[in-house]
Order: sequence, then C-alpha cells, then structure tokens
Amino acid sequence: MGNAYPIKFEVAIVITSISPSTLGTNGGVDIEINGKGFGKDGKELEIQLKMGSDRHDCNIHCYLKDCGPTRTYCRSPVLVDGSAELEASINGSTYTYPHVITVGIGSDPIVNTLSFQKASVKGGQKLSIA
Repeated sequence: MGNAYPIKFEVAIVITSISPSTLGTNGGVDIEINGKGFGKDGKELEIQLKMGSDRHDCNIHCYLKDCGPTRTYCRSPVLVDGSAELEASINGSTYTYPHVITVGIGSDPIVNTLSFQKASVKGGQKLSIA
C-alpha cells in the first residue's frame, strides 16, 4: 500500500448562456448566468460588465434564487447606451463571455397607466399595469 495525498484542482470558468442579453440603462435587472466553475454556491464569482475602458460591478444577487456551481445571478448596474461584455473571475481565473450584451434606453420598462390609484390594505384587488 502506498501513501495517499490529496489532489487539489480547480474547474475553469465557462459561461454557456446569459439572460437577458438586452438591458436598459437604469440597472436593477437580475442577469441569469449559466455555465460551470462558479464555486460551491455561485456567490464566489466576481462579475463585471465592461463597456470600452469602463468596468462596472455586477453584484451577485442570489436572494430567493437557485444559485450554485452552474448558475448564478448578478444585478445590473446603471449603464450607458452601447455594448457590454460580461467578465467573470474566481480564484485568479477569468472568463469573458463571447457574446455582447446590448444596452439601450429603449429597453427600460415604462409604466404609462395603473388601473386604480388607491387600494385596500386587505389586498385581493387586481391591479393592471400598462
């Protein structure tokens, strides 16, 4: 019998898909990121959106979400019109998603009307947003 020694290895980051691929400029959208190598619970990743020479942190947001080693979410920051690249880093390994994210003012939702202005605190009323 020989001696057993632990072997340490790390899985390289790979991002296979993100959703949505179009963002508004106001921020606050949870971006779903799928792939592998995201760490034990998906919270160890550092995500940035790169627009030219500017870098914007996209903070991990797993509250009430199913995050793990193959899926995580980040909340988009306020951005300007243009194209962004998503870059993920963990333990010194960095991966840039090969498809650009389109950022545009027209992508932000706009509420034009609400079906009523007052509601009961008891709830149970239907609210229509257009």
